Amino acid sequence: MFVVTERVSPVSRSFETFSSLEIIAGLHSVLQALEFCHVNCNVWHNNFGIDSVFVASDGTWKIAGMEFVCRKEELGEEFLQKNRAFRNENLIPPEEKDGRFSHLLEHGYAGDVYAVGLLVEWMLEYIAKTEEVPYAKQFLSLVKKDALCSDPTARPTVSQLIRNDFFKNDFLEIGTFLKNVTLKDDTEKDEFFRILTKRLLRLPEVLVATRLSTPLLSRFILLDQSAERHFLPNFLRPCRGATRSEEYVDGRSNSILTVPLFKAHVVPILTGIFEVLDFNTRMVLLKHFEHYVDLFDLDVLTDKILPQVLLGVKDASNELVTCSLHALAFIVPVVGGDVVIGKRRHHYFSNANPKVICAKNEKVGSQLCEIVDVTTDKITMKAKECEANVPQPETQSKIVRRSGEVLEDITDLERSSPDGSEASDAEARAVEDCEWSDWEGLLPEEHERIGGSSSVREFCANAETDDGGFRDSLVSDPSKITSKTLGEEYDIVVKRQGSDDDFFVDMQPVISKCITTTKPKEKATTAAVNQRLSYTTADEDLPTGTGWGEDDLTWTDSL
Repeated sequence: MFVVTERVSPVSRSFETFSSLEIIAGLHSVLQALEFCHVNCNVWHNNFGIDSVFVASDGTWKIAGMEFVCRKEELGEEFLQKNRAFRNENLIPPEEKDGRFSHLLEHGYAGDVYAVGLLVEWMLEYIAKTEEVPYAKQFLSLVKKDALCSDPTARPTVSQLIRNDFFKNDFLEIGTFLKNVTLKDDTEKDEFFRILTKRLLRLPEVLVATRLSTPLLSRFILLDQSAERHFLPNFLRPCRGATRSEEYVDGRSNSILTVPLFKAHVVPILTGIFEVLDFNTRMVLLKHFEHYVDLFDLDVLTDKILPQVLLGVKDASNELVTCSLHALAFIVPVVGGDVVIGKRRHHYFSNANPKVICAKNEKVGSQLCEIVDVTTDKITMKAKECEANVPQPETQSKIVRRSGEVLEDITDLERSSPDGSEASDAEARAVEDCEWSDWEGLLPEEHERIGGSSSVREFCANAETDDGGFRDSLVSDPSKITSKTLGEEYDIVVKRQGSDDDFFVDMQPVISKCITTTKPKEKATTAAVNQRLSYTTADEDLPTGTGWGEDDLTWTDSL
């Protein structure tokens, strides 16, 4: 036969780790258990002591060692004497040692009360060494006087002990109310949750996290409207500072737990609640999701929380879909967009922020130079002054000029212009203000290197400011350029016209002869025409075999 129980450990092993409030709450729990046995079940424990008390994983104290439990009518001298050898000798009351059993029928509980007195006396003496607890001295005096007295009939019942003022504190009252919350009406619950945050701030933070986190996040609390208005906004919002404020301020957020305790005790509970497919519960979690989303472990957030949020996106409720989409927005900064949306993403938008001006000193050669963004339009560009010593900047929006002892570097953060876009007005003004050196005397290869990489705007600007030189030689004698650069066929060549030239010469139409493949007709000669129109006289002889015939009329006859 196997007996399956919850995971517990003896209180004696970890008693020194408990705070005074936890010890008081533990005593209250075991007294409630004994009261239930005495009042509701009419049974006696008969071996209650420190070895019979165990602590569960949630910190609740429980009683065990039920081997010698008996009913009220079974308790007698025979039963006690038979089992005395197996019971703890220190817990046997004095009347049993003296052989007095007449009280058992009416005061059978007296033996258990005596054992409770021994346990309370030992624990309160231990608490008194560390701190002062309200009503502790009064309760200890009561226990020594009544619970440990030699007369069993004068001992109080367990119900009388448990109602002492010693067990009245915020921690016990909150725990008791949460345990019986289903039995409370709306008025009681509204009054309780209105002041719950203030009462929790008066308790040790560790005690709230370890002992009250589970009951505070029970299903009945999450579904209560009063708790949602007055309590949950404070409990589901951890304090991001090193310590929380113990002073309650009405009308503002009063965080109850700091991040480390919230992450250790509350986040595991929330992880399990996310698997509950209840509409109201999910809505409460999503409304405060932004305050604790980053406290989940990445694997938990990716494997458990994210699928549940995505499931809410597919729900038929528009309100749930809206809150789920908001939650996804808070998940993206934590796990990344690739996890939420997918890896097949593209840059459809670009950064169009204005350029930022930053100062930076840099020594170039033996002098200090200043790198200035031309978009500021504050400094005239002097490219030739630093051309020999300063390397060309990476972007066209940076220029270099001497500034005595200071060097300013403007970091270009502007996005690159798209293909086909016009140059900025600042850049055009910078080009107009430039003082270019004389281009005459440059070799064709140098011109090809400079001109081939320049833009159309820069080339035209050079053409307007140049007074001859290489530009004319480029047009007048193109044979000097022997090598071609990639894309040269797309360069626009501006020809310089003379002062006497006709500016409309390019507009003169060119008419070319039409070339056909058919043989042109022969033109009629003057002699042939005259021959057709000539006539003969009567005296002239006609050639033989020619003429119109004898019967035909002649020009002479017609005359």
